[in-house]
Order: sequence, then structure tokens, then C-alpha cells
Amino acid sequence: MFGLTVRVLFVCAAFTAHNITALSQTPAADLARPVAKLTDHSGRTVTIRYGDVITQLALQPGTKIDPPSKGAMEYGLQFVLDQRILETPALEEAAAFGWQPSEKDIDQRVREITSFFPSPTDLAARIKQAGYYSLQDEKFRDVLTKRLFIDWYLDVHFRRQIRPTSEIEEKYYREIFIPEFRRSRPGSLIPTMDEVRRQISSTIVNEGSRIEIEKHLIRARQRVRIEIVEAALDSW
Repeated sequence: MFGLTVRVLFVCAAFTAHNITALSQTPAADLARPVAKLTDHSGRTVTIRYGDVITQLALQPGTKIDPPSKGAMEYGLQFVLDQRILETPALEEAAAFGWQPSEKDIDQRVREITSFFPSPTDLAARIKQAGYYSLQDEKFRDVLTKRLFIDWYLDVHFRRQIRPTSEIEEKYYREIFIPEFRRSRPGSLIPTMDEVRRQISSTIVNEGSRIEIEKHLIRARQRVRIEIVEAALDSW
């Protein structure tokens, strides 16, 4: 295990206000500029670039990217670092099982992301600020392809392990769904359990897997070395 300090491991604590401000004001021409390096237990080093972080922020509806805020930069960099940590085992395992996403899978992911924006044009304009020509840009599709590999890996190792019983689903419906529905939509007719069973089951699986995935990431972060290129280590 590398001798990491908590300040290096948890990126949002590692940045100073000065460094975040400098990154946030970086022009689009600097998308290729390195902002962090991640070295795994085998000695393989991956460079995280400003454009990688902006790509993530561009896919988040409502997140300002020209320039991004300090908080957005912190979140985006941590997200990209976690993706890089998961990417290698995901690709290796998918290759061992002979699994890979199809063009239809990638197209579906584009549609899913687009659905969170006012229009495809709005999303296309945002990713252009991250250096892509369009939603069909091969480099952009490569980003989505790697994320599909990671989703498959997480699904195999975490989501499929959670199978909520009818009793758990009904308890969630009574104790969580109904109270939240009444708070958010007072006076509206409450859906029946059968009408929202699939939604509730998905919510339980996602929440349960999210907790386990975060535990996995905490352990995985301890096996890598993270260097923030933009900051002098002795200033952290």
C-alpha cells in the first residue's frame, strides 16, 4: 500500500482555494493540461486532464462549466479519479468474460443522458466545451463506452447481489414512499403498491449498492497514489 495521507486520498480536501480558482478559470484551449496523476499498485500511472473533469461536469444538468465553480471542480475530479480506479478491473474482467457494450448500448446511453437536458442541442453545446465535436464524436462515445464497462462491473459485483423481498418492498412503500409522496405532492392520489413496485425495487437496489460501492471505493483509494499536479505537495 502506498503511504497516502488523507489530504491526498480525498481530493476535495487536497485542493486549496487558490488552486481550484486557477483551474476554474482555465480556458478551453487548456483542456489537455494535466491536473492529477493516479498510480496503482502495479506502478501504472494514469494522467487526469482538465478536459476529463470538464467532460464530467458537462454531463451534469445545471452545472456551470464556463467557468466551473470550486465545488464543481472538486466533485468532478473526485468522480473522474474514482472512474479511473474502477476502469482497469472492469475492462480486465469484461475481457475475461467476453463482454462488451454494443453500439445500441452506447446509443441508449446517449439518449438517457440527453433526456436530462432541455434538448440534444443543449447537451451537444456543453460537450463541445469539453472538446468534442458532437454527440457522435468517437472520443465522446469512447468515454461512454468505458462507463458502460464500469456499470457492467458494478452490476455484476454489487447490484445483482441485492434482491429485495416483497416484505422489504412493502415496508419501504409504507414507511418511506407514502410519507415522501404526501410531502412532495399533497392532495394527489397515492399510487398503489403494484403501480410503483418496480420503482421501489430499483430504488432499494440502487441505494443498497451505492453504500457497498462506496465501501469498495474507500478500500480501493487506499491502494493507489494520487498526485495533484496543480499544487505543490508541501503547500497542502
